[in-house]
Amino acid sequence: MQQVTESFDRVRNRVRYRRGQTALDVYPKVFISGLTEPQDFRRGDPAVTVLSLERVGVLYDLPDAGAHGLRIDDALELAAPLTESSPSTAVAGAWAAIESLLFCDTDEADREEGRAVAADRAAALVAAGWPRAELTALSYDARIREEDPRLCRDLDVLGGNNRERARRMVRWLSGEPVVRVDDPVTTAALGRMRELVAAPSVTLGRVERYLRGCFRRLYRQRNIVLHGGSTRSIALPSTVRTAGPLVGAALDRLAHGHAVSGVTPLDMAGPAELALRVVEDADGWGPHELLDA
Repeated sequence: MQQVTESFDRVRNRVRYRRGQTALDVYPKVFISGLTEPQDFRRGDPAVTVLSLERVGVLYDLPDAGAHGLRIDDALELAAPLTESSPSTAVAGAWAAIESLLFCDTDEADREEGRAVAADRAAALVAAGWPRAELTALSYDARIREEDPRLCRDLDVLGGNNRERARRMVRWLSGEPVVRVDDPVTTAALGRMRELVAAPSVTLGRVERYLRGCFRRLYRQRNIVLHGGSTRSIALPSTVRTAGPLVGAALDRLAHGHAVSGVTPLDMAGPAELALRVVEDADGWGPHELLDA
């Protein structure tokens, strides 16, 4: 359906060039041979989310005149095509959002890598925020709570304090508990967190490299679209599919940090990069507190 939608959008965009710029009226669904029901057009990725806007209670609040609030709001506007637009528009807007927040005037654009430093900072933010997000989700998983009543009681005392819930999950996993869960999603999450707790530096280093490669691919595809004038790159759809949710995750971290603590994007990225380097040091941060904002 995404290919059908993209082909239709190309036709619709051509029609807009007619004299008078009249719109193309179409039925809101597509009939496809072999399918009994009409299908919806599919644009964007529903996995691209910035949940902190709603959780913090600022989803419908427009920013004040403060520079940082306006910049984050502008970035959210730029990245919005990820949720409902063509891949070329989504790539251009998504990278513009990342670059606007995580590249500063004192950075030097490398001749070969350009402004890819913004991709590296975005990767560090997402990697640093990943452990607590996954540990928190596991702490609310009913299947795990049923396996260990004592853990369940400890977590209930903590209530909604997600930082402490994540800390408690790290301590629990450090004891190498025997857990038998049939759900494959929970089992996979447990496996990832066991690996993280056993070897934080190695695990986070690998995850950060994966993320950095994904964000840099987004940057390269954006250059192909905007500088090369091509919207038919074979890697374009897959880049949107893989990088889109990660852009949403980065914006989620930055929006939450600003709304809760007033932290600027670059002031969040710096400590995140440092925390990933010292996670196993005696004076470093634990996996659950790498991104405290």
